[in-house]
Amino acid sequence: MHVGSRLSAAAGVLALASVGVPAVAAEDVGCGDLITASTQLTRDLHCTGEDGDGLTIAASGAEAEPLVLDLNGHTLAGGGERGLAGIRFTGQNNVVVRNGTITGFHVGVEVQQSMRVTLTGLTVHGIDRGINVGGGGYHLIEKNTATAEQRDGIRLGATTNNYVVKNTVPEAVWGISIAGYTTSNFIEKNTVTGSVRHGIGAFDNARAVTIVKNEVAGNYDGIFVGKEVLEAHLEKNEAADNREDGIHVDTASAKLIKNIATGNTGLGILAVEGVSGSGNVASGNLAGGAENPTQCVGVECAPA
Repeated sequence: MHVGSRLSAAAGVLALASVGVPAVAAEDVGCGDLITASTQLTRDLHCTGEDGDGLTIAASGAEAEPLVLDLNGHTLAGGGERGLAGIRFTGQNNVVVRNGTITGFHVGVEVQQSMRVTLTGLTVHGIDRGINVGGGGYHLIEKNTATAEQRDGIRLGATTNNYVVKNTVPEAVWGISIAGYTTSNFIEKNTVTGSVRHGIGAFDNARAVTIVKNEVAGNYDGIFVGKEVLEAHLEKNEAADNREDGIHVDTASAKLIKNIATGNTGLGILAVEGVSGSGNVASGNLAGGAENPTQCVGVECAPA
């Protein structure tokens, strides 16, 4: 799929978020409840393992009027029990979750086999994962802060046509991961810092992934693309001060356009033979200690 057609699909996802759907204030919502209609929290919720998941989305919205769960600035907090999610979806469509904090759950937000879910304006701290999406697709994940202690801040697996944009992911183990036979996902204008491993990573047979205008700093590899990935487009990303390579690409089906890599401990860009690229810029990358005069391997880079 070409970048233009991916953008068209993303535009359809964005349309969902633009719908101004009010949510009804609900004072009696409690931990473990099933959400079956648009709802606005009026207080913080502090949940224990006895409650199960914090809240479960148990109904779909209409195409023209999504179901909205508005946390309304409140906090949904868990007790750290393994296997529980702050908010869980399974097989629900056309749902918006917005405006609040989710913390203390094994997974902050778990979205499985659902379509057209929007997550926006959330601060999510998961023990295992912050936001985890599996199956389904056409989701919008935007303007959230998401991190996790054990694995990914945001992870997409076996899902298609998702738009991950303008999120901040600090100090996860893996920042943003696109994996598990995902197809046609668009990762744009995210800031990922301090990850133990990759800032943004595509691997495990991901297909047609577009990574554009992201800032990745202080991770291991800033952006990593595995050898089994088919079609990766990396454009206008900035990778700085990462502990290994700024951008590391192991698949020849990748295209690198106008990326900037500076001050990384490894190379600015390390790419396998066959990768196409133009307009990439690199400087100040150390390649293991002393600055490497070539700065990039596998693609040409101009000095910054």
